[in-house]
Amino acid sequence: MSASDHENISEPRRPEWKRTPAERKAADFKRFLLRNRLVLQSAAIGLVIGIIGAAITLGLPGWIASGFEFAKERLGSAAGLKVKLITVSGLKHLTQQDVEDVLAIRPGASLLDVDAQAMRARVLSLGWAKDVTILRVPPNRLHIAITEYEPSILWQAGRKSYALDAGGHLIAPVNPAVYGALFHVTGNGAAEAAPSLIAWLNARPEVMKHVISVERVSDLRWNLHFGNQQVIELPDHDLDEALAVLARMITKDNLLRRDVVVVDLRDPQKPRLRLGDDALRALRAPHENS
Repeated sequence: MSASDHENISEPRRPEWKRTPAERKAADFKRFLLRNRLVLQSAAIGLVIGIIGAAITLGLPGWIASGFEFAKERLGSAAGLKVKLITVSGLKHLTQQDVEDVLAIRPGASLLDVDAQAMRARVLSLGWAKDVTILRVPPNRLHIAITEYEPSILWQAGRKSYALDAGGHLIAPVNPAVYGALFHVTGNGAAEAAPSLIAWLNARPEVMKHVISVERVSDLRWNLHFGNQQVIELPDHDLDEALAVLARMITKDNLLRRDVVVVDLRDPQKPRLRLGDDALRALRAPHENS
């Protein structure tokens, strides 16, 4: 049994006839306090209200602030409105501890002291939180309802990786090993331009299903990286035409089965192919044997 358990075990009551006069007086006083605690608290609050009224009349702002603070504390104590439980809903990427750390609620704080707007701003600073509602649930619970951003894009900028939503909003830094299944983009300006490119690619599913990552080049255009190591160089304009040409090369010309390293579509009307080593040797062989 712990020390706290011992502290919570009250001593057996002594029979009335065995108590000393001092013990009987102490017991009578304790019963008086318990029976009249609300009356006493109300009297204390009434006294404070009187002091506040006098302070207003005399123009003493310091007394007014102190009086209101004391009255609020006594009301909270009388009703048992102290934060003992914090609950959080809507968590997917954040944790309960993440939220409690930024709330910074002191032990035994009154629900009346909760600054909902300030707490909401602190939770929103975590990045993942898109919307936050702070609810006081008497007598002792504070509930935080969170709506999180939904990550769709993994943006690699230098050595750091960030989760973005479908609209390109930067959510928060992330571990790429955990969020590696997201659509992967790299390069300066990629975060802002990615949603538009993804819309174009979604319109061409025969292309999109082969893309494993995209690279923003000079914040002007894109390179697509396919799973078979092929790189597709797109133009900085006429994306619809370039992707239509690429779709035909995939579906009709068996591009993915050919030994092609780079497809240059910066001029969609004049595609250029950079062949792999095996294809180059096959082209040179007849000339070398002649």
